[in-house]
Amino acid sequence: MLYGNRRSALCTSAALLLLAGCSGGGSQTSNSALPQIAQPQQVLRAAASTRFESPTGRMGLPAGFAAPIGGVRETSPGWLSEDAKTGAAKVYVTDDAANAVYIYKAASPTAPIGTITNGLSEPLGSFVDGSGKLYVANLGSSSVTVYAPGKTAPSKTYTSGLSEPIGVAVGSDGTIYVSEFEAGAVVEYYKGKSTPSLTLSVPEPEGVALDSSNNLYVSYNGSSGGAVLKFKPKAKTGTDLGITVQFSGDVKLDKKNDVILEDQIAQTVNFYRPNATLPYKTIAVGGDAYKLALNSYETSVYVATVNPAVNIYGIASGMLTGSITSGLQSAYGVSLSPAAPLDN
Repeated sequence: MLYGNRRSALCTSAALLLLAGCSGGGSQTSNSALPQIAQPQQVLRAAASTRFESPTGRMGLPAGFAAPIGGVRETSPGWLSEDAKTGAAKVYVTDDAANAVYIYKAASPTAPIGTITNGLSEPLGSFVDGSGKLYVANLGSSSVTVYAPGKTAPSKTYTSGLSEPIGVAVGSDGTIYVSEFEAGAVVEYYKGKSTPSLTLSVPEPEGVALDSSNNLYVSYNGSSGGAVLKFKPKAKTGTDLGITVQFSGDVKLDKKNDVILEDQIAQTVNFYRPNATLPYKTIAVGGDAYKLALNSYETSVYVATVNPAVNIYGIASGMLTGSITSGLQSAYGVSLSPAAPLDN
């Protein structure tokens, strides 16, 4: 499930943290709150990193989230096999722990065929547009990086107006939409713009997605739980769809404009007909699920989990049909090329 996003620096003395807990002014953090890792790693993390915590327990991030030690660890551009450079169907998985995006053959995702590390810092949500460009929301650097097909270095980086983005989508008109959970905003960049063209106020937005008419759908979490807002293109206010879940995760739209919404507390993916408030199908996904993707035929839903794994479920059967695990340290985002369902 997702938890609230407030950065709190650890005590600078790792030895004090391990022996007696943090002391002095401000809030206290005991070593019992740290992940269960070996003591040498615990010392490094306490001395060189920060961790996420919140008195409310909610952050917009999975419960298992842990920022990479010391920020971006890899600066090389990564590598691509010949398969990764072709137009064949691929799966992109964002790995926050490795500061990387791993690339797999969609037909047989048994091992990575490429990796991207350049420009990434705590990568979370991702999106592939109709031209094959990959967009990655970087929580650590408050940026969105864009990668042309077959490239491992970003062709463009968006930073203006961003504050710890967690999700990204691109409309058929070229507008880029970025969700920011802690800031309570969805930032829009119209085609060709590098500064925000419009910023929507939405409480704790998680996912952003577009339907066939380029309407924007935002999954969010308000005082009554999870819900979905629909915005017409360039609109400043949205319409609540009347859908309610315990805690909204990611959202997608299929070619029929069905709404596909993740409930992170119930650990389900729910399917809703247009204008319906109750799901016609629910798939139990389990685990600490975060982001979703559809294959181009819309026969499967891919669910990124912190475990780490990307689990694949048949939509018709609701059954698990496969998992992507090879090479992963964590799995927070997933997207496919060719993109589904829109041809941007």
